[in-house]
Amino acid sequence: MTPKEIVIISGKGGTGKTCIMAALCSSFSGKAVFCDVDVDAPNLQLLLNPQDEQAFSFTGRKIPEIDTERCTVCGGCVGFCRFNALEKANNGITLLPWKCEGCGGCALVCPHQAISMHSYEQGQYWRGTTTYGPLWHARLHAGEENSGMLVARLKKESRKEALKEGVPFIVIDGPPGISCPAISALTGATLAVAVTEPSLSGLHDLLRLSKLCASLDVPLAIVLNKSDLSEAKGEEIKNEAKKENWHFLGSIPFRPNVVEAISKKEIPLEALSPEIDSIYNNLTNLINIIKR
Repeated sequence: MTPKEIVIISGKGGTGKTCIMAALCSSFSGKAVFCDVDVDAPNLQLLLNPQDEQAFSFTGRKIPEIDTERCTVCGGCVGFCRFNALEKANNGITLLPWKCEGCGGCALVCPHQAISMHSYEQGQYWRGTTTYGPLWHARLHAGEENSGMLVARLKKESRKEALKEGVPFIVIDGPPGISCPAISALTGATLAVAVTEPSLSGLHDLLRLSKLCASLDVPLAIVLNKSDLSEAKGEEIKNEAKKENWHFLGSIPFRPNVVEAISKKEIPLEALSPEIDSIYNNLTNLINIIKR
């Protein structure tokens, strides 16, 4: 049985995506492998509190290493690099790794084969156990790139475990926005669930997410969080959902005790009830009729 992938996404940070994801983990307890692919700023582990059993190093790209014995300081590599990642000095060539894109062009143009490309650790990822099931999560080191590649690695490991254990679902806390990590998170997914707010920017972000999901052939469902902040905008979003054929899973009003629970690193199950139960039921009914 191929597990179905549900990716929880949002147009920006702060919509309540991870809060709702954590609450859904309780509902999916024992039926899913969980995965946090917001690798630039992960925080699902703060609520699920995993006991990490395995740690792995992530090497996503290569950077140049200069053999000073072979290098004649001709400067050919410096002139070639469009990212200004190499500097020429009287005593040699200096690499500025934060500017390097890892293209390897400098190694190709070096007439003395003095440059070779080497991998290095860009981040780490872990497999942990939570009250509700296994959690794969990761963190890039500060300033590092290739987050899309790390997202793909986490999804691959989650799929392997779900297939091995015969688990029917993979529930993924995706990154906000529509850039490379979001594209990587949504690729191959069964369903995307966008958590949004009743605002002009919320609607605008939904339209952008909708276009991304359509380009990847991933159906889109929505959850309207803090729904009572603007009833007019909420109705506008619901009408747009009907027009665009987004699946509306439900609304959750703003409640201060949600914030209080999060501040204590607690999953706000009581504060999100009974709405979260209805959203879970609507979600499972929808995911079970999607043939992917």
